[in-house]
Order: sequence, then C-alpha cells, then structure tokens
Amino acid sequence: MPAGHAFTDDFSLDEEPEQLLRRLLHASDHFGEMGYAIESHSPTGLVLVRRFVPAAVYRVPLGIAVAVFLLGALVDGTDPVAAGRIAGIMVLLAIVISIAVRATERVTITFTAADDGTDVLVSGQATPALRGYIESFAAVTAVTP
Repeated sequence: MPAGHAFTDDFSLDEEPEQLLRRLLHASDHFGEMGYAIESHSPTGLVLVRRFVPAAVYRVPLGIAVAVFLLGALVDGTDPVAAGRIAGIMVLLAIVISIAVRATERVTITFTAADDGTDVLVSGQATPALRGYIESFAAVTAVTP
C-alpha cells in the first residue's frame, strides 16, 4: 500500500467540539474502510493511525529477483539453476520482510472552541481517500460567512 502525503488543513465548523468529537468517533467505520484506526481521542481532538507495508519492501527484492533470473536465462556462461535459486530466495525475502516491516502514519485532528463553533486543524500523513473524506466532511458542515 502506498504511503500517504503530508497534509495540513484548517477550517471552521458551526458545532461545538464535543458534538464534532462524537460525530468523528461514530465515523470510525469510514476511517477503518480507508485503513485508519482511532489511536486516541480527547475533548480537544483525536489521532488516526494507519499501519501499512511500504511499497519498497516488495519492489527491491522482487526487482533483484527478476534481474537475477533474467541474467541467468539470457547471459551465456551463467548457471540458470543458480540464478533461479537466487531469484527464489529474493522472492522469499520479499515475503518475510513484508511480514516484519510496517510503517505507521498518523493524522492529528485538533479542535479549538470558537465563538461560532469549532476551529479544526488537521495535519499528518494522509492517503488521498482520507484527505477527500476530511475535505468533504469540512465542506458539508463548514461555517457559512
């Protein structure tokens, strides 16, 4: 799964921080569909976390496996059986590494009470799906000037 990108957004909503927190906690199923879980929450905000396998974990060993396999098949004087074994070892290495290596991304959503509702600051590493969800969430409930 690809890594998210740095993301910062701020907006104002016309509801109290407690109401906003309740709505976001009820949206945990939507966060789960995008690979996120609520790591912690308080009256002033919440933290979403996503654990995933970085794409490089697969790409590097599999790329080496393909190169070694092709080298063994195409270059004269190279033992294709040995090249096949090395390629197989690299595929197994990719599988083992993908089990052990995980990256973690966090998105922090902070609430600040304002006269007309709540000011919200969102920051962290977010996938396009989560960014879109937060932006649509903000657009639907934003304070109208």
